[in-house]
Amino acid sequence: MRNPAAVLLIVSVLAGSVCLVSSDEAKPTEFYTEADSCGEIVATRTGGYLTSHKYFNRCTYPIDLKCTWKLVSVPEVNDTRLDFSFDAYEMPRENQPCNDIYLRFHDGHRPTGKVIKALCEGRKIPKPFRSFSNKVFVEFNSGRFSARGFLLKWQRVRDCRKDDFTCSNGECVPKESRCDGGKGEHLRDCSDGSDEINCPILTRCPAGELLCGHKLQCYKAEHKCDGSSNCRDGSDEQGCEIQA
Repeated sequence: MRNPAAVLLIVSVLAGSVCLVSSDEAKPTEFYTEADSCGEIVATRTGGYLTSHKYFNRCTYPIDLKCTWKLVSVPEVNDTRLDFSFDAYEMPRENQPCNDIYLRFHDGHRPTGKVIKALCEGRKIPKPFRSFSNKVFVEFNSGRFSARGFLLKWQRVRDCRKDDFTCSNGECVPKESRCDGGKGEHLRDCSDGSDEINCPILTRCPAGELLCGHKLQCYKAEHKCDGSSNCRDGSDEQGCEIQA
């Protein structure tokens, strides 16, 4: 039996909506535990989730809601693009060209970039689509009507090459990404982190070289504290004294 304390009643006066939200409701876990809800943010990851509002599945988003996201996959690799797919979608039934209510995807990081996709109507889950590059500007305008909104997944993709490393989930990354210490949501190359699994740990480096903090690579001693990161974890630029 559900604990009554686990259910919160949220009343939004401005939006004119009433929402029942369970504190233990299912959340996206493939990439991150929290989706990036509506707001002016920059997402610099190999993938993630976007949502029109925090509790998209239990209530409607407010009217006159304007939101933007700037997406770029990190690290930036040539020939990478972004794949988009929807786990949930409901927008007011308005015909194209979606002048007042819209969810638009633009190439690059400006709203003036070429429109990749524009959505506004219906409850049918849109088909997956792919961007032209690894940078996408997303804008959402709710207009005068409210709906349940969307939960959107985005992921970096790259056409595989003969000398690439193939991640466990089928993604492809440059072979140089294998065991280079790129871990964590802002540094990883494979979105599942499989390029950093079973990597040999180094205990020493050749003469004239130093060991990176992650102990997976060495770098020339002359590059220590030169202002440019030679280790993916930035350890070669740590503990440096700034001289006047």
